[in-house]
Amino acid sequence: MFYKLTYPWESISSIIKNKGTTQIANNLWCFQIMNVGTHRISNASTGESFPTKKLKDHKEILELPGPSIKGDSSRQIKINIEENTHDLEFFETAESSIEPQNNKSFEIFFDKILDNLLSIFREGLKVDKTNKQNVYWEELIDLIDGKKDDDPAKYALVVDLSRPLELTLPINLITDKPKHVLRRIYGQERLNKVREVDVKCIIDLSRRPGSVVVEKAGKTQSIMAVKRAGDINILENRVTKHCCNLVNKAATRYLDAHTHIDTESSRRKKDVERLLVESKIPLRKKTFQGVSSLNQPCRMPNYTLMQNPEYHKVWQAYSKLVKNEDIRADLWKWNRRMWTDYCALFLSYTLLSYKKSPDSSLIEIGKKTVYGKRNHVEGSSFFPDVFPGPFILDPDSSSTSTLYFIDCNYESLKKLDDSLIPLTLLNADYLFIIIHKDKKFILPVYCILTPNHFSKDEHIEYLSSMDSTLKENISYFNENEKNFSCKQGWILLGNWAKGKVVSDKKDSENKIGSFLSDVPPDFRDWQNSIEMHQEPLINFCTFEEIVVAEEIVPEIEVTHSITRASSISELTLGKDKSCMEIENTLRFWAGQDKLEFNWNSVHANVLIKIKAIGLTDVTRTIESGSKKGKVVTEYEISPELRLGIARELALEMGLLVPASSPTNWDEERWRKHWDDQRLAHQKRHKQKNVDRD
Repeated sequence: MFYKLTYPWESISSIIKNKGTTQIANNLWCFQIMNVGTHRISNASTGESFPTKKLKDHKEILELPGPSIKGDSSRQIKINIEENTHDLEFFETAESSIEPQNNKSFEIFFDKILDNLLSIFREGLKVDKTNKQNVYWEELIDLIDGKKDDDPAKYALVVDLSRPLELTLPINLITDKPKHVLRRIYGQERLNKVREVDVKCIIDLSRRPGSVVVEKAGKTQSIMAVKRAGDINILENRVTKHCCNLVNKAATRYLDAHTHIDTESSRRKKDVERLLVESKIPLRKKTFQGVSSLNQPCRMPNYTLMQNPEYHKVWQAYSKLVKNEDIRADLWKWNRRMWTDYCALFLSYTLLSYKKSPDSSLIEIGKKTVYGKRNHVEGSSFFPDVFPGPFILDPDSSSTSTLYFIDCNYESLKKLDDSLIPLTLLNADYLFIIIHKDKKFILPVYCILTPNHFSKDEHIEYLSSMDSTLKENISYFNENEKNFSCKQGWILLGNWAKGKVVSDKKDSENKIGSFLSDVPPDFRDWQNSIEMHQEPLINFCTFEEIVVAEEIVPEIEVTHSITRASSISELTLGKDKSCMEIENTLRFWAGQDKLEFNWNSVHANVLIKIKAIGLTDVTRTIESGSKKGKVVTEYEISPELRLGIARELALEMGLLVPASSPTNWDEERWRKHWDDQRLAHQKRHKQKNVDRD
């Protein structure tokens, strides 16, 4: 029995609710198939098996490659199920004219991901031909954060080749005076100019009428002879021509991806534009005409390409370009798995950035090095179980818990704990797991890159159904697995088509939520959007219920009246407070009736800080939630000091605060109090580090 999965989370309903289709033949392609039986499924063209993820109860998920850039596999994929061969078409018959490589938006997005992955693995992992030096995750994150790059255009191989002396100079020298070889050719030659004849010439001469050579030469006095002619259509020149074509292609792709960047503001773009122009000039030179194109890339250099200084420089650049094209072509059909690896870097960056934030209560247990493969295997570049963690969550509380970030595969979960094996039903790419003394909390993460061969309508339908189907399947999982609490899912979308995605974040009936992050394809942009992307982690680590989207981003026009009395007694901003109440409280205490404020830009950590400050002068016991029974003693703070705290928070959140201060506000006292709290916080963290060491 086989189930075709439109979305990875459909594995849950396919198993639990027995939903799905067993019809494989004459169907459109899907990127995953679930094998419920013991049948062997393989690639009919190569005989190789597909990447497989094991589930519990002898079930497995098979990942299928997408369309190739060219060739037969760009139209369909053939799979063997036991002895039967089935064709999975990438396109509807009516859309047979669509070619995946013609989808410009996807191509630009794909190349950004590819270039950034190669950049991180080459620079971050310091991988070269002779040495592989792995670094710690913290070091890799610091490298991404500290990447000083004033140029808005991204780095790529073609940027290196754009240096004037790197490639254009040797190519110009070669095409001005290309190497040639003397070849033997046969032709009619006047008798007085004949230098060489062979058996073929003698046979031709013998067939002519006449008794002597002069008579056989006829009126033209010419006979067939061996002549020597220079020939430039040799391997080294064909490689040079192919190199120019590859440079042209790479430069064009690079410029297409940076149309939004002004040439004057980017040295890289300017250099690549010059390279594009200069790569076309040699091909138009008269001295280089007659050189044919290569049908296939050259893999083995000859003596000239290895020993001649100019040709060797061309060969070095050519080898890099060919290798880059090979990687590109291979990863094109495994683009979702490549996207999954890219999202692993993104999640690690997000997690460790959150750990470093002042409001985080995470302490990492030890350090892990980043282990990656020298070459990708079917789109994947990471070894299993290499991601940061585990972490201690809330180490100062009476009931601490442990946070894990791992692959969602059978082997990783079994190694951690046999009781976690049912989580394989989620078929997530990655899992965040909090192991609490009472329960295990789960946040499944799915990496979605919509197929490039989808039509516009198919793409819209695919995106619009994600949110509802994810919530539905998580509900099935919770009904079936009572030992786990999975209240939300997280989708990392590679939104190459800039499709509009609607997510209401919460299913009010089942209390199931979903987060959707539009992950930037350039890692240089991660830092700018990290505050927004940390929200799912913060929500998960604080055991909070998911807030409806309208509460996170309220309409600014809505007003809420507030009095001095209520603001003094209720400035503790708990999770029952709406953003509008918070805003109006801060507005009142900042001494302004009108404040321009954009809730979209608020860091969720700021809201947590507001909630944690404790302004109510009481000692209370938490009555519900994961921390039920914990006694909390709040600080006794005067109304004047409350005003100071509100003003400080308003400033931190970007609110305009009047220059004049109330006469009854003791600024010095407030500053001392705040400094004492900060020093106490630093002391606790220092002690944590000592204990950990």
